[in-house]
Parts: sequence; structure tokens; C-alpha cells
Amino acid sequence: MKDNLHLCNNITENVIFVSGITRSGKSLLCPIVSTFKKVENFTLNSTAETAIALFSLNLIKKNVAKYLIKTSYNEIFYNLSIGRNVNLKKFDYSSILNHQSLNEYRNRISSHDHQINFKKILKKNFFPTMFHDLVYGVNLLLEIFPKSKILNLERHPVDLLSSWKKKGYGEDYYNNERNLILSFKINRRLYPFYMKKKIKEYLKFKNDENRIVSILWEMRQISNKNIKKINKKNFLRLSFDQFTINTSKNLQKVCKFLKLKKTKNTEKELIKQRCPRKIDFKKRDQNYNEIIDKLTFKNRIRFNKLIFEYEKII
Repeated sequence: MKDNLHLCNNITENVIFVSGITRSGKSLLCPIVSTFKKVENFTLNSTAETAIALFSLNLIKKNVAKYLIKTSYNEIFYNLSIGRNVNLKKFDYSSILNHQSLNEYRNRISSHDHQINFKKILKKNFFPTMFHDLVYGVNLLLEIFPKSKILNLERHPVDLLSSWKKKGYGEDYYNNERNLILSFKINRRLYPFYMKKKIKEYLKFKNDENRIVSILWEMRQISNKNIKKINKKNFLRLSFDQFTINTSKNLQKVCKFLKLKKTKNTEKELIKQRCPRKIDFKKRDQNYNEIIDKLTFKNRIRFNKLIFEYEKII
């Protein structure tokens, strides 16, 4: 007789995924979405992200990935609904001290569990959650949360590469104890899961610019393949440039997609996030010229294609 993993029911179906690759602007969008009516403070879930990465490489079975994702989200959303394990760090971007329903969270924290109608909270409210690299498992996540909504934020490749370079995401970061990106080691060198199937190419590069372009290119191929299969009622693609330049128009688009309304706190959060804002296109051009000179011929072509694809969604 074979034992099967028990896949419990979702504790709530009202899930909003704010997705995008690292440094794409999720930390700007999440607090804004959290100001909408009936929306809880946003959360993060590294267990679910790791499960998706492992599943995408066939290192764990589908039922195992589902189990980890379901149980971890059930725990996070339940804890939030009763005021357990909430983030109280004053200047942290995911702190409840920044949320419009701070008094509600204080009540939850100070109340006994049986005094809180958590079932009503889970049924009535919406739960935004930040998710890195969601495109690797978007179809699995929609299988688990078929009623969920996904806001996928994309950023200009020049800005992404510049930001990744600054953070050391070319190679150095993967040896950092704070690294939560699934990583592997070969010949004493670390590399992210994005490049496991193209490791020979990745290892031959001599600078971070080429490593990062190769990563961004592989991620774009996965993204293009998986996005084609998604129902548009579940998925909204957003440009970081357009959201920050034409904020009002794009915010309307987000509200319509989520079927949620802004609150008076939304405008306050927009000011805090400097939306709308101007983009320094001159600086971007300078960065582009510096980057392109360091790339191989093949990666120059890739990089320019990434830029062309990004500018098509603007």
C-alpha cells in the first residue's frame, strides 16, 4: 500500500501574487496594493519560492511542491489573520507599522485566538504576497490557487543589470549567508538555479555583466514560454517605467484587474514610493554604453533583444 501526501484545502482563495525577478520593483508595488480596501499587509514566502525552483528543475515531485506551497501559505495567512508572527520592525518595508489597518493588527496581537473571527477575515480580505521568479512555476501556482491574481512587474534590462551588478548578483552574492536564491556548487564555484541547464556557458564568462545577461536571457525564455499558457483574467503584465511615470493610469488598470478600490492611504503610499517620478534616461544610456562594451557578441545581441521586448510592453 502506497501512502500519498495529504494536500489540505487552501485556507483562503483571495491571494494576490506580486511577482517579478529580483530588483524589478516588487517592494514598490506591494505596499501600494496593501493600501487598497479589504487588503491585508503583504507577506513573503521563501519556502514556496524554493519549492517552485526545485520543481522547475525536477528535483522534487509535483505533489511535494504543492504540499510545501499549500502548507506554508496556509500557515502564513492564518498567522496574519490572528496577529501571530507579524513584522513589527519599524523601518522594514513589510512591517505592519506601515499598514493602514495597524489598529486592527494591534487588536489581533492582544486578543486570544478564540476572540478573533479569523474565518471571516480569511474569507472577506485579500492577501498580497511578494513572489520572486514566479514565472518558473506560474502554472503550478495557478493550479493551487486558481482564483488568484498575479501582478507581474518588469523592469528595463539596463536598470536590472545595473542593480544586479551593484548587489553582486553576478556571482559573489550566492556565497552570502543571506542568499535565499536556490544555488548550486561546481568546482568550488556557486551559481543560481536559473543557469543549471546552461552551466558550461555560465562558467566561461569572465565578468558579471555577461553572467547577468545570460541569466536574464534564460529567465526571459522561461517567462515567454509560460506566460503564453496563462489566462489573462489571472495575469497582468506591468512595466516599471510606465507604472512610475504614468502612475494614475496604471493604478486604475491594477484596480480594475483586481476588482479592488483605492483608499485615502493609497495616495500617501504613492508619495512615499515617489510615484509618479521621472526616469533619468541619460543615465540609462550611459549605463547601456558601459555594459555593451563588456559583453560578448552573442550577449550583445541577447541584451538588445531583451531591451526590445521590454519596450514593447510600454
